[in-house]
Order: sequence, then structure tokens, then C-alpha cells
Amino acid sequence: ADAEAAAALEAEAEARGPSKRARRRQRQKEADERAATSTFTSAARVSELAPQAEQQAPLSLAEVDDPAAAFTALLTEKLRAAVEADHRKVSSLEWEAVLPQLVVDRRYGAVKSMAQRRALFGEWQHEMGSADSELRQRLRRERKEAR
Repeated sequence: ADAEAAAALEAEAEARGPSKRARRRQRQKEADERAATSTFTSAARVSELAPQAEQQAPLSLAEVDDPAAAFTALLTEKLRAAVEADHRKVSSLEWEAVLPQLVVDRRYGAVKSMAQRRALFGEWQHEMGSADSELRQRLRRERKEAR
């Protein structure tokens, strides 16, 4: 009788499928596997953001001595020209607006965490803003002296 009851319970459990906890663990495992191999953007999104950019594999930490320096160089290269062309202040740049320009470059993947990237962007923005204001002050002084 006990064997029959146990068999009936097993059959009922199989008919219901995996438990909620087991399904949650499976989804988490799949998400972790996807995150380990992803570069934080889909191929479709990258091509939508910058169709002219060639697809490159992200830099790994082994390829970069200083990930923060690589990301900062990316910011300077990509955004400095845009700021100068628009005659805007660096402080007017917003993270969400510049992100599409950055994700297509391999150096974007050098820094793994989005929070670290945002922090580095804030530091870069502050440094470039200070340099810009010093340059504007020097140019103002030179113009004033030339009069």
C-alpha cells in the first residue's frame, strides 16, 4: 500500500512538472550563462545604433592592462570631437545620450560593470569640464590683453 501511494505521488509530481523553485533556479542558471557570454548589447541593437561600425569582440581583461584607462581613452576619442563640433560644454553630456556611441567600440567591454562605466564617465566629465573652463578663462584673458 505504501509503495502504491509513493508511486501515485511520484506520478502526480511528474504530471505537474518541476516545482516553482526548480523553475526559478533553471531560469537563473540560464540567465547567468547568457550574462557570462554576452557583451551587454545585442547584435541587433548595436547594428541599429551604429550600422557603419564593424562588429568586434569586446576586449577581455587579459587584453587590457588598465581597463579604466582604456574606457577613458574611448570617452575622450568618441566624445571630445562631438563636444567641440557642437560647441557644447562637456558637462551638458548625458550618459544615456552618449551610450549608443560607446557600445560599438571594443574598449566599452574593458570595464565590466555598468556602474563602473557610469562612474568613470562622471570622473571624465568632471576632468574635461575643468580643463574646458581653464581653457575658456585663458582665452578670455588673452582676448582681453589683446585689446
